[in-house]
Amino acid sequence: MILWRRNLKKYYYSENNGPLLADLGFLAKAGATIICVVLPLVLALASGRLVDDFDVRQVEMDARFNEAVLVVHSSSAPNLEVFRFSRTRNFRDFSSSSFLAANFSDRLEVTLSTSSSDVTGFDIFSYISAPTISSSSQLIYSQSKIATTADEAEIHYNIRLTQRNNVFWINPAYQTDQFDNSYLPSKFENDWDPDQAIRNATDQLVRMTASDRIKWSFNGSGDEGFTLKMTFWHGGRMMTMAEATTTAQLYRIIIQFIYFLIPIAWVCVKVLDYCFDSGIFGSNCKMEKMN
Repeated sequence: MILWRRNLKKYYYSENNGPLLADLGFLAKAGATIICVVLPLVLALASGRLVDDFDVRQVEMDARFNEAVLVVHSSSAPNLEVFRFSRTRNFRDFSSSSFLAANFSDRLEVTLSTSSSDVTGFDIFSYISAPTISSSSQLIYSQSKIATTADEAEIHYNIRLTQRNNVFWINPAYQTDQFDNSYLPSKFENDWDPDQAIRNATDQLVRMTASDRIKWSFNGSGDEGFTLKMTFWHGGRMMTMAEATTTAQLYRIIIQFIYFLIPIAWVCVKVLDYCFDSGIFGSNCKMEKMN
């Protein structure tokens, strides 16, 4: 075995003056090399970086209004009034309601107008399509009640992506099943149920959720109808947790391997130096001065 000390070169030989080929010194050197290679790799894999890691990505957001169901509570109506809105289909009650939708780079604005008066509360089920997030329409639900009557309400939503059970976001463009399996009112016109709609939305492991801020106002005599204005703020991008690419996984495992290799190699070199210098392996030392 050869060790360098500044300008000195040390040769370690066994006591029979032969090279250290199969003696304890050679075995110690081989064992230290194996430890320096295997142990950092095992520690890096045990840390879970290669298997369990993920990438935090920003996905371009393009939110569009798809459908909505508005349930209105009115002090002048004995029963609840239900209005349905759709971007692609006309419902039977379309004549008594209308909507406007506008897309912006950082938000989606939707205005629903109905013939209801003396409104004291509402439940709104909004279905938003976001092709970059999911192939299925996303349900955003809100409800509110007041003690008096009003003819207008505003809702401001802050949309975010919710991922449960460590399920990663997958680009819908690469999904084999791109069928819209959401519980849309247009699919179940006669059997659509609000409770079932909420259960269907919350069962999704990757879905859009939102926090809302609701403001009521009274702007007229109360008999012109009820208007609900909704603004869905998404900022143009959505933060997601996605499965790390193979390149990213290999890069991280190499970095972690080097992180463990440096201290382990340092310890092995120190231990071997001590063992050879103290003669534990029964070897003789010959020194040559290097020019």
